[in-house]
Amino acid sequence: MYDTIGSFVSTNDRINQDCLINLNEYPNKYTGEPNVYGKLGNLKIKQVNGEVGFIGSLAKYYLGNSLRTLTRQSTERAFEKISDELCIKLKNARVYRLDIAGNFIMKNPYKEYLIYFGDCNYLPKSYWKDSAYYTNSKRQLIFYDKPKEMKNKKIEIPEEFLEYKGRILRYELRLLKRVKDQLGKVVLLSDLYDEEFYIKVLNIWKDSYFAINKINSLNPSKMKNATSKEYKDYLLSYLMREKGLDHIFCNIDSNRDKFKSSIEASRLKAELKKINNNSNYSEMNELIIELDGKVKQAVKYYR
Repeated sequence: MYDTIGSFVSTNDRINQDCLINLNEYPNKYTGEPNVYGKLGNLKIKQVNGEVGFIGSLAKYYLGNSLRTLTRQSTERAFEKISDELCIKLKNARVYRLDIAGNFIMKNPYKEYLIYFGDCNYLPKSYWKDSAYYTNSKRQLIFYDKPKEMKNKKIEIPEEFLEYKGRILRYELRLLKRVKDQLGKVVLLSDLYDEEFYIKVLNIWKDSYFAINKINSLNPSKMKNATSKEYKDYLLSYLMREKGLDHIFCNIDSNRDKFKSSIEASRLKAELKKINNNSNYSEMNELIIELDGKVKQAVKYYR
């Protein structure tokens, strides 16, 4: 499930430069030791000031593309391959960037699922090129069409995925920095294939998805003997969907100075969320039920 990984290790050993492409080497202006920059496949490699670092998609490096998923065991083998090629021991390398990802083949076009994604606490939502982002200074959740991204970058899409054009939804949790704070410990490469740690990380990936508020579908047939307030709330919920919840919440946030206090603006948003998903006239959307199931299935056996 791992994708992009960034790590570094302190060492006095020199890396094997014969395996690198796009090699650049020049002396460090302070120490005189050579700084080395290059690429090992798709991985960016550098050796500077007594440290060796790499960053890039581990899945693409080991499996050829990131549509195929690494297991815990293949993650360990991938690190062994990097270590063998560079002739550097990487087991105790520290992780400073970590992406966990899953690709889901959906019944419908992937964009239809994003319509039902609401907000997420402490992770402001945004859209970019038909992708949904939830981002703060330390982490990011992103939902997008991976094959489309590969096509835009002129990367060949494996033949077995071509028939699912527009229906592959990729979900990534990107731990962009302060990985230690987010995972409660200094994370080493060897931790990433430790069974207990692997289970912990996949649960964080799953829980981060379920922390996103989902928008229910309206079902007016559930309305029976409605009061005027209940029917007013139903109409308000209908109008919110027509206008777009993201647009409405953005409007509230940009006009917080017009409220008696910022707390009042937050209360309004909470009230609108409650009205929007009132079970008296709404129900969980079938597309979200499908996606929820796929996310749960992805971590079920903790491969």
